[in-house]
Amino acid sequence: MDRGMHSLSSEGFVGSVERSILLIVDDERFNLTILQDLLGADYDIVVAKTGEQALQRLASEPSPDLILLDIVMPGMDGYAVLAELQGNAKTRDIPVIFVTSMDTATDESEGLRMGAVDYISKPFSPMVVQARVKTQLALQRSLRREKAQNLVLSKQNKELQELNLLKNKFLGMAAHDLRNPLSVLIGMSDLLLGDHLPKENQRDFLTSIYRTSEQMLALVNDLLDVAVIESGHFVLNKQHGRLDLLLQERLRLAQFAAQGKGSRIEQGETGEVLALFDGERLAQVMDNLLSNAVKFSPPGSRIQVDLAQEEREVVFSVLDQGPGIPESEQQRLFAHFQRLSNQPTGGEKSTGLGLAISHKIVTAHGGSIQAVCQPGGGSRFIVRLPSP
Repeated sequence: MDRGMHSLSSEGFVGSVERSILLIVDDERFNLTILQDLLGADYDIVVAKTGEQALQRLASEPSPDLILLDIVMPGMDGYAVLAELQGNAKTRDIPVIFVTSMDTATDESEGLRMGAVDYISKPFSPMVVQARVKTQLALQRSLRREKAQNLVLSKQNKELQELNLLKNKFLGMAAHDLRNPLSVLIGMSDLLLGDHLPKENQRDFLTSIYRTSEQMLALVNDLLDVAVIESGHFVLNKQHGRLDLLLQERLRLAQFAAQGKGSRIEQGETGEVLALFDGERLAQVMDNLLSNAVKFSPPGSRIQVDLAQEEREVVFSVLDQGPGIPESEQQRLFAHFQRLSNQPTGGEKSTGLGLAISHKIVTAHGGSIQAVCQPGGGSRFIVRLPSP
């Protein structure tokens, strides 16, 4: 039931979202009338004349924020009611104040031992009742806020722990990826320095050293980019410019890798496309999507690139002929420190960070990036940026 839909009634819970609800349980009508008159101006009141009736009230929604409970009642007394409340997960957190003529220290300590939060003796002082009700409600609001904050912190801590585990796992993989080529570089350099290598093989060794160094530099650059992004010091230098010219420049570079696999990159017809962007960072995004399309497509593939200026956005897309992205991995596609099951088809190296970095760059531009699996195989990566 919607708490805000109830009106004041002795037959059910009442109140609006702004007002706290009090359940008053007492078998004496005189006491009920006094407490209703005393507290009704500030709170929504519901009453019960027996313990059994109180439990019936509590079975409906919404639950009261505080219960004022008499101890001595016919049938089920206040202690029995409190025991029922404590044994029910739905009601055990509702604070209970005993209001009773049993005013000995033993009576009070017994009530507090059972779980009551306070104890008001009859005949009661109006100011004492109002003050203690107000104090307990304020305390409960504070406890609820603290509980909600703790839940948020607990969730954040869990996410941080999971991310830290993933980071440590990836850094271990990255260290492995660096150690192997470093060993190769040391071995090749040792042979070159020893003057035992035939001259006809020296150029091949130098070429291998150069390519291995490039791969290592790419991994280090990706790690540094992630560090900058995660530190919060990632700043774009956006300027108005032609995105089509930037794409043509990146396509010329990507064609070399495509030709090495016998593949080709084709661009759809594109006119002048204007946007507000950081050229260096957006070049990273284009390079990553183009290189991934070449890496994960089989040799001899056709890769389709499109760029269009629409009414409210600029759309850049890359369609490959790779195996597509398994559904189980699509949620992790743009996450940091992830390596998916698909492998480059020509033995190329992949750091596993490019898509996460691209996602951050595009998001920082106020845009979005997504991957759409094609029915016949392959994936289309789509980048959307705001029109200037």
